[in-house]
Amino acid sequence: MPMGKIIFPLLICGLLAGVALGDAATQPANSQAPATQPAFNSLEMVDPNPMVRLKAVRELEKNDPQLRTYDHQLVISALGDVDPNVRGAALSVLADIYTEWGQGGPLAGATLTQDAVIKTLTKALDDPDYRVATSAARALARFGSKAAAALPKIGALLEDSQFAAVTLPLAEAIDAIDRSGKTLDTELTGKAPVQAKLAVIELFSIDRDMPQAPLIATFLSSDEADLRRAAIMAMLRMRQRSPAVLDKISAMVADTDARVRAVALMYVSIVGSRSQLQAAVDALMGDKSPLVRSAVGMARRRLGQLPEFPTTGPAAN
Repeated sequence: MPMGKIIFPLLICGLLAGVALGDAATQPANSQAPATQPAFNSLEMVDPNPMVRLKAVRELEKNDPQLRTYDHQLVISALGDVDPNVRGAALSVLADIYTEWGQGGPLAGATLTQDAVIKTLTKALDDPDYRVATSAARALARFGSKAAAALPKIGALLEDSQFAAVTLPLAEAIDAIDRSGKTLDTELTGKAPVQAKLAVIELFSIDRDMPQAPLIATFLSSDEADLRRAAIMAMLRMRQRSPAVLDKISAMVADTDARVRAVALMYVSIVGSRSQLQAAVDALMGDKSPLVRSAVGMARRRLGQLPEFPTTGPAAN
């Protein structure tokens, strides 16, 4: 068959295919797929399923301009939700509206003043669920010194045994509201329970430049083993390496608590001289505590020695 009779039909097919593709490309975008619907549905805020309500509140946290006209009144209503997770999330969103989004935010129905929001959040510190009360403290921290009136309540929560699992977030909230550190200093020097003092020591030790190092050092002589151990760790984090501190902690390898002995040895191995470390290792040779024996093994490796005794055995103080 002549080549011309073959090529001509192929050209016709190609042209027809090009026309078809061109027609498809010129179709409106709406004909390809339905328009995307907004993710937020205000009806979800009253859904009987608490997980659905929680999802709706968290949608409001996204700070989408399309959602702001809903936020204010819906968030206020969510503060009274029967589910603690929804209440806690609503507190966070309320703080967002009146801090990051500006006082009142660009909201159509925003009528509360910032002072009124702070009072609302302060009231939430009385929530029967400790998680909600902690969320309220964190939300108040966003307002800084403007939330100073809430400090006594947050301090009371810090000292409440029911809040033992969240003492650090509460201490952080107090620190954010009172940057002078005076409120937390009072927690350390007063009759606050051990859990509160541990949280404050940990918080202060995060910042090496905090002036509370001498105050924390006084807990090296505490009657509470947890506080002695926390004070040693704080001295290490805050790079407190004065001869007085080093001598004090070096002597603590003879402490009655195994955890304190182990941490004291760790401090000496990092801060002390080789002779000081050798003396600490010699003092702990044969210690009955597996924790201490493990620490001794690591210290001896640091000295270039090998442990000569097993690191397993019955626990002992």
